[in-house]
Amino acid sequence: MAGMKRDKMRVCHVAQWCRKALEPWAEKAAHGGPLSDEDVHQLRVATKRVRAAWRVMESDKRVAREHSANLAAAARMVSGERDAAVLRALITEMEKTSEQSAGDGFYEWLADAVTSDCLDRSVPVERGDGVSIRARLAKALDDLAPYLQDEFSGHRKVLYGMRRTAKKCRKSLRKAARNDTPEEWHKARRRVKFVVHQNQIVCELAGQDLPDEVTAMRGLARQLGEWNDLDNLRAAMSRIAVPACHTDDARSVMEWIEARDREMRDAVKKVVRGG
Repeated sequence: MAGMKRDKMRVCHVAQWCRKALEPWAEKAAHGGPLSDEDVHQLRVATKRVRAAWRVMESDKRVAREHSANLAAAARMVSGERDAAVLRALITEMEKTSEQSAGDGFYEWLADAVTSDCLDRSVPVERGDGVSIRARLAKALDDLAPYLQDEFSGHRKVLYGMRRTAKKCRKSLRKAARNDTPEEWHKARRRVKFVVHQNQIVCELAGQDLPDEVTAMRGLARQLGEWNDLDNLRAAMSRIAVPACHTDDARSVMEWIEARDREMRDAVKKVVRGG
């Protein structure tokens, strides 16, 4: 992070950025207004970035994880529709690129079935542990309050947290490429996103562009995200009860998913290994 304007990188500045990112959504939740698809997307992005920021604001891992878990739970409450939209787009792409023709109405049935699956698995606002999204976002703002006053934790704490995240990310990527398991790739994907989000926040505060290596990692994050979407579609397919009239088409879809999975796996491993 050489050349950064470090006077803008104190913990209090990061906390201020987080408050600004969350306040509009806390207000919207307080008034009970409906969220559009774009609102849901932006809310999820905001919560992910603030979750990444906790890893540079708070040295105590347990505390950082508690604050992060609260925001993750808030995001899950509105994730069903967004997840369904992503998978519907993937189904549309599949319909356009698949070399095999499907029976009448198959893709429409599949899109509807996947949407129902996503909505059934999402966490309604007042279900689960009984804490509403309004309460979770209000808590997130309360959690930030002490850090807004922390003018003594300077840029060194922020940079240390970023280096720690980057180190864990590199280790996680090497382990994922070596062991090649879904669990390891999922963990690596999350850590790549944390690195990108942390750098985006700090660079925005400093008024500077992302470093080239982080821009490259942003591309890797996108690849890993698309691969994860494919895995989510495969998981949804495994849960859906397929009617007899669509059995052969569903089998072809799974074959398309497996072939696409191999392509994405090879592409990601090539990037991670520097090929």
